[in-house]
Amino acid sequence: MSKNTISLAKWGMQPELSALWMDCFSDTRRGVRYFFANAFRPENCLTLRAGETLAAALYLLPVRLLRDGAPAPAQYIYAAGTRPEFRSRGYMRALLNCAAYLGRRRGDLFSILLPASESLSRYYAACGYEPYFLRRTVTLGRDEAEREAAGPRSYWEVLPDYRAMVALRRAQLRGAAGSALWSPREIAYAAGVNRVYGGNLLCVKTAKGEAYALFRAPEAGVCEVVEWMGPQGALPALLRGLLDRCPADRFRFRLPENSAFAGEGAVAPAGMAKPLREEPLPAGEDAPYLGLPLD
Repeated sequence: MSKNTISLAKWGMQPELSALWMDCFSDTRRGVRYFFANAFRPENCLTLRAGETLAAALYLLPVRLLRDGAPAPAQYIYAAGTRPEFRSRGYMRALLNCAAYLGRRRGDLFSILLPASESLSRYYAACGYEPYFLRRTVTLGRDEAEREAAGPRSYWEVLPDYRAMVALRRAQLRGAAGSALWSPREIAYAAGVNRVYGGNLLCVKTAKGEAYALFRAPEAGVCEVVEWMGPQGALPALLRGLLDRCPADRFRFRLPENSAFAGEGAVAPAGMAKPLREEPLPAGEDAPYLGLPLD
Protein backbone atom coordinates (compact mmCIF):
# COMPACT_ATOMS: atom_id res chain seq x y z
CA MET A 1 0.00 0.00 0.00
CA SER A 2 1.43 3.38 -1.02
CA LYS A 3 2.30 5.89 1.67
CA ASN A 4 0.69 9.33 1.79
CA THR A 5 2.90 12.27 2.76
CA ILE A 6 2.12 15.93 3.40
CA SER A 7 4.89 18.50 3.09
CA LEU A 8 5.64 22.06 2.07
CA ALA A 9 6.49 22.54 -1.58
CA LYS A 10 10.01 23.19 -2.82
CA TRP A 11 11.46 25.38 -5.52
CA GLY A 12 11.54 23.42 -8.76
CA MET A 13 8.10 21.87 -8.24
CA GLN A 14 6.35 24.53 -10.31
CA PRO A 15 5.84 22.33 -13.42
CA GLU A 16 4.37 19.50 -11.32
CA LEU A 17 2.16 21.90 -9.36
CA SER A 18 1.06 23.61 -12.59
CA ALA A 19 -0.02 20.26 -14.04
CA LEU A 20 -2.03 19.52 -10.89
CA TRP A 21 -3.66 22.97 -11.09
CA MET A 22 -4.68 22.38 -14.71
CA ASP A 23 -6.15 18.97 -13.79
CA CYS A 24 -8.24 20.50 -10.98
CA PHE A 25 -9.49 23.82 -12.36
CA SER A 26 -10.89 25.24 -15.58
CA ASP A 27 -8.07 27.74 -15.89
CA THR A 28 -5.83 28.95 -18.70
CA ARG A 29 -2.15 28.13 -18.97
CA ARG A 30 -1.41 31.84 -19.05
CA GLY A 31 -3.26 32.38 -15.78
CA VAL A 32 -1.43 29.49 -14.10
CA ARG A 33 1.94 30.73 -15.36
CA TYR A 34 1.14 34.18 -13.96
CA PHE A 35 0.50 32.75 -10.50
CA PHE A 36 3.73 30.77 -10.39
CA ALA A 37 5.75 33.71 -11.74
CA ASN A 38 4.30 36.29 -9.36
CA ALA A 39 2.70 34.75 -6.27
CA PHE A 40 4.18 31.30 -5.67
CA ARG A 41 6.26 30.79 -2.53
CA PRO A 42 7.05 27.16 -1.61
CA GLU A 43 6.72 27.90 2.10
CA ASN A 44 3.09 28.88 1.41
CA CYS A 45 2.12 25.72 -0.47
CA LEU A 46 1.11 22.43 1.15
CA THR A 47 1.24 19.28 -0.96
CA LEU A 48 0.00 15.73 -0.50
CA ARG A 49 1.60 12.81 -2.31
CA ALA A 50 -0.06 9.44 -2.72
CA GLY A 51 3.01 7.31 -3.16
CA GLU A 52 5.05 9.13 -5.81
CA THR A 53 2.08 11.02 -7.29
CA LEU A 54 1.24 14.61 -6.39
CA ALA A 55 -2.43 14.14 -5.57
CA ALA A 56 -3.50 17.43 -3.94
CA ALA A 57 -2.24 20.87 -2.96
CA LEU A 58 -3.37 24.18 -1.54
CA TYR A 59 -1.82 27.62 -1.19
CA LEU A 60 -1.75 29.92 1.85
CA LEU A 61 -1.79 33.59 0.94
CA PRO A 62 -0.94 35.91 3.83
CA VAL A 63 -3.76 38.31 4.73
CA ARG A 64 -4.88 40.44 7.67
CA LEU A 65 -8.37 40.78 9.13
CA LEU A 66 -9.47 44.08 10.62
CA ARG A 67 -9.91 43.50 14.36
CA ASP A 68 -10.42 46.25 16.95
CA GLY A 69 -9.20 48.80 14.42
CA ALA A 70 -5.91 46.96 13.79
CA PRO A 71 -4.79 44.18 11.41
CA ALA A 72 -4.76 40.61 12.76
CA PRO A 73 -2.72 37.92 10.93
CA ALA A 74 -4.64 35.28 8.98
CA GLN A 75 -4.26 32.83 6.11
CA TYR A 76 -6.25 32.76 2.87
CA ILE A 77 -6.73 29.25 1.48
CA TYR A 78 -6.31 29.54 -2.28
CA ALA A 79 -6.52 27.10 -5.21
CA ALA A 80 -7.16 24.06 -3.03
CA GLY A 81 -7.44 21.13 -5.41
CA THR A 82 -7.31 17.33 -5.59
CA ARG A 83 -6.80 15.38 -8.81
CA PRO A 84 -10.12 13.81 -9.86
CA GLU A 85 -8.90 10.22 -9.47
CA PHE A 86 -7.87 10.90 -5.85
CA ARG A 87 -11.02 12.62 -4.62
CA SER A 88 -13.28 11.37 -1.81
CA ARG A 89 -10.32 9.92 0.12
CA GLY A 90 -10.03 12.66 2.74
CA TYR A 91 -6.90 14.18 1.21
CA MET A 92 -8.14 17.78 1.16
CA ARG A 93 -9.44 17.57 4.72
CA ALA A 94 -5.98 16.38 5.76
CA LEU A 95 -4.38 19.32 3.97
CA LEU A 96 -6.81 21.78 5.60
CA ASN A 97 -6.03 20.33 9.03
CA CYS A 98 -2.32 20.72 8.32
CA ALA A 99 -2.89 24.29 7.08
CA ALA A 100 -4.63 25.14 10.37
CA TYR A 101 -1.77 23.61 12.37
CA LEU A 102 0.81 25.50 10.29
CA GLY A 103 -1.17 28.73 10.64
CA ARG A 104 -1.25 28.43 14.41
CA ARG A 105 2.51 27.83 14.50
CA ARG A 106 3.05 30.94 12.38
CA GLY A 107 0.86 33.09 14.60
CA ASP A 108 -2.21 33.32 12.35
CA LEU A 109 -5.46 33.90 14.21
CA PHE A 110 -7.93 33.06 11.46
CA SER A 111 -8.29 31.07 8.25
CA ILE A 112 -10.45 32.32 5.39
CA LEU A 113 -11.45 31.08 1.95
CA LEU A 114 -13.92 31.67 -0.89
CA PRO A 115 -15.79 28.54 -2.04
CA ALA A 116 -16.48 28.33 -5.76
CA SER A 117 -19.86 26.57 -5.40
CA GLU A 118 -22.64 25.67 -2.98
CA SER A 119 -21.38 22.10 -2.72
CA LEU A 120 -17.92 23.37 -1.73
CA SER A 121 -19.51 25.68 0.85
CA ARG A 122 -21.08 22.61 2.45
CA TYR A 123 -17.76 20.77 2.30
CA TYR A 124 -15.87 23.59 4.01
CA ALA A 125 -18.64 23.94 6.61
CA ALA A 126 -17.99 20.31 7.54
CA CYS A 127 -14.30 21.30 7.96
CA GLY A 128 -15.15 23.98 10.52
CA TYR A 129 -15.59 27.06 8.33
CA GLU A 130 -18.68 29.25 8.61
CA PRO A 131 -20.24 31.84 6.28
CA TYR A 132 -18.67 35.14 7.26
CA PHE A 133 -18.07 37.68 4.49
CA LEU A 134 -20.94 39.38 2.67
CA ARG A 135 -21.00 41.07 -0.72
CA ARG A 136 -23.64 43.27 -2.30
CA THR A 137 -24.12 43.05 -6.06
CA VAL A 138 -25.67 45.99 -7.90
CA THR A 139 -26.35 46.09 -11.65
CA LEU A 140 -26.92 49.34 -13.53
CA GLY A 141 -27.90 49.81 -17.15
CA ARG A 142 -25.77 52.24 -19.10
CA ASP A 143 -28.45 54.94 -18.95
CA GLU A 144 -28.67 54.56 -15.15
CA ALA A 145 -24.89 54.73 -14.86
CA GLU A 146 -24.82 57.89 -16.98
CA ARG A 147 -27.28 59.55 -14.62
CA GLU A 148 -25.14 58.65 -11.59
CA ALA A 149 -21.84 59.72 -13.17
CA ALA A 150 -20.12 63.07 -12.85
CA GLY A 151 -19.25 65.27 -15.81
CA PRO A 152 -16.47 64.49 -18.31
CA ARG A 153 -13.93 66.88 -16.73
CA SER A 154 -14.39 65.54 -13.21
CA TYR A 155 -11.39 63.20 -12.96
CA TRP A 156 -7.79 62.54 -13.96
CA GLU A 157 -6.48 59.04 -14.55
CA VAL A 158 -3.39 58.23 -12.49
CA LEU A 159 -0.98 55.29 -12.39
CA PRO A 160 -1.64 52.58 -9.77
CA ASP A 161 -0.02 53.14 -6.39
CA TYR A 162 -0.56 49.85 -4.55
CA ARG A 163 0.43 51.25 -1.17
CA ALA A 164 -2.08 54.05 -1.59
CA MET A 165 -4.70 51.47 -2.60
CA VAL A 166 -4.02 49.54 0.61
CA ALA A 167 -4.59 52.70 2.64
CA LEU A 168 -7.72 53.54 0.67
CA ARG A 169 -9.22 50.07 1.23
CA ARG A 170 -8.51 50.25 4.94
CA ALA A 171 -10.11 53.69 5.23
CA GLN A 172 -13.21 52.55 3.37
CA LEU A 173 -13.55 49.35 5.43
CA ARG A 174 -12.80 50.81 8.85
CA GLY A 175 -16.37 50.16 10.06
CA ALA A 176 -16.45 46.59 8.76
CA ALA A 177 -14.59 44.52 11.37
CA GLY A 178 -13.26 41.25 9.98
CA SER A 179 -12.70 42.63 6.48
CA ALA A 180 -9.66 41.35 4.60
CA LEU A 181 -6.73 43.78 4.46
CA TRP A 182 -4.46 42.84 1.59
CA SER A 183 -0.85 43.95 1.23
CA PRO A 184 0.45 45.91 -1.79
CA ARG A 185 1.89 42.63 -3.11
CA GLU A 186 -1.48 40.85 -3.06
CA ILE A 187 -3.29 43.83 -4.59
CA ALA A 188 -0.70 44.01 -7.36
CA TYR A 189 -1.14 40.27 -7.97
CA ALA A 190 -4.94 40.59 -8.10
CA ALA A 191 -4.66 43.46 -10.57
CA GLY A 192 -2.26 41.41 -12.69
CA VAL A 193 -4.52 38.36 -12.71
CA ASN A 194 -7.41 40.59 -13.71
CA ARG A 195 -5.37 41.83 -16.70
CA VAL A 196 -4.49 38.27 -17.67
CA TYR A 197 -8.21 37.53 -18.03
CA GLY A 198 -8.90 40.65 -20.05
CA GLY A 199 -9.68 43.09 -17.24
CA ASN A 200 -8.09 46.34 -16.19
CA LEU A 201 -7.53 48.73 -13.29
CA LEU A 202 -8.79 52.28 -13.37
CA CYS A 203 -7.31 54.72 -10.82
CA VAL A 204 -8.61 58.28 -10.74
CA LYS A 205 -7.89 61.46 -8.85
CA THR A 206 -10.73 63.88 -8.21
CA ALA A 207 -11.42 67.00 -6.20
CA LYS A 208 -13.11 64.72 -3.62
CA GLY A 209 -10.22 62.27 -3.33
CA GLU A 210 -8.77 59.24 -5.13
CA ALA A 211 -10.64 56.06 -6.10
CA TYR A 212 -10.08 52.88 -8.07
CA ALA A 213 -12.00 50.12 -9.84
CA LEU A 214 -10.86 46.66 -10.91
CA PHE A 215 -13.09 45.63 -13.80
CA ARG A 216 -13.46 43.00 -16.50
CA ALA A 217 -15.95 41.80 -19.13
CA PRO A 218 -17.07 38.26 -18.25
CA GLU A 219 -19.74 38.28 -20.96
CA ALA A 220 -20.70 40.36 -23.98
CA GLY A 221 -22.13 43.75 -23.11
CA VAL A 222 -21.28 43.50 -19.38
CA CYS A 223 -18.66 45.33 -17.37
CA GLU A 224 -18.14 43.59 -14.03
CA VAL A 225 -16.49 45.76 -11.39
CA VAL A 226 -14.86 43.22 -9.10
CA GLU A 227 -13.65 45.85 -6.64
CA TRP A 228 -14.68 49.48 -6.25
CA MET A 229 -13.10 51.69 -3.61
CA GLY A 230 -13.08 55.40 -2.87
CA PRO A 231 -14.70 58.10 -0.79
CA GLN A 232 -18.38 58.65 -1.58
CA GLY A 233 -17.72 62.01 -3.20
CA ALA A 234 -15.21 60.53 -5.67
CA LEU A 235 -17.36 57.63 -6.89
CA PRO A 236 -19.39 59.56 -9.52
CA ALA A 237 -16.12 60.59 -11.16
CA LEU A 238 -14.87 57.00 -11.03
CA LEU A 239 -18.12 55.90 -12.69
CA ARG A 240 -17.55 58.51 -15.38
CA GLY A 241 -14.14 56.97 -16.00
CA LEU A 242 -15.65 53.49 -16.32
CA LEU A 243 -18.22 54.74 -18.81
CA ASP A 244 -15.44 56.35 -20.83
CA ARG A 245 -13.40 53.12 -20.77
CA CYS A 246 -16.16 50.52 -21.24
CA PRO A 247 -18.72 50.40 -24.08
CA ALA A 248 -20.85 48.00 -22.01
CA ASP A 249 -24.65 48.01 -21.79
CA ARG A 250 -24.66 46.89 -18.15
CA PHE A 251 -22.36 47.51 -15.20
CA ARG A 252 -22.28 44.93 -12.40
CA PHE A 253 -20.66 46.02 -9.13
CA ARG A 254 -19.33 43.73 -6.39
CA LEU A 255 -19.39 45.84 -3.24
CA PRO A 256 -19.04 45.82 0.54
CA GLU A 257 -22.50 45.56 2.08
CA ASN A 258 -22.53 49.17 3.31
CA SER A 259 -20.96 51.24 0.53
CA ALA A 260 -21.89 52.91 -2.75
CA PHE A 261 -25.44 52.54 -4.11
CA ALA A 262 -26.66 51.87 -0.57
CA GLY A 263 -29.86 49.84 -0.37
CA GLU A 264 -29.72 48.65 -3.98
CA GLY A 265 -28.99 45.20 -5.35
CA ALA A 266 -28.77 41.91 -3.46
CA VAL A 267 -26.59 40.84 -0.54
CA ALA A 268 -25.19 37.29 -0.44
CA PRO A 269 -22.41 35.33 1.31
CA ALA A 270 -19.00 35.74 -0.35
CA GLY A 271 -16.45 33.89 1.74
CA MET A 272 -16.05 31.74 4.85
CA ALA A 273 -13.82 31.83 7.91
CA LYS A 274 -12.84 29.97 11.06
CA PRO A 275 -10.74 30.90 14.10
CA LEU A 276 -7.43 29.11 14.52
CA ARG A 277 -7.19 29.95 18.22
CA GLU A 278 -9.54 30.39 21.15
CA GLU A 279 -11.04 33.69 20.12
CA PRO A 280 -14.12 34.59 18.06
CA LEU A 281 -14.15 36.03 14.58
CA PRO A 282 -14.23 39.85 14.59
CA ALA A 283 -17.68 41.46 14.50
CA GLY A 284 -18.66 45.08 13.96
CA GLU A 285 -21.36 47.41 12.78
CA ASP A 286 -20.91 46.56 9.10
CA ALA A 287 -20.51 43.11 7.55
CA PRO A 288 -16.94 41.96 6.82
CA TYR A 289 -15.81 42.14 3.19
CA LEU A 290 -13.30 39.90 1.41
CA GLY A 291 -12.93 41.61 -1.95
CA LEU A 292 -10.41 41.42 -4.80
CA PRO A 293 -10.86 39.08 -7.78
CA LEU A 294 -9.07 36.12 -6.18
CA ASP A 295 -11.93 33.73 -6.93
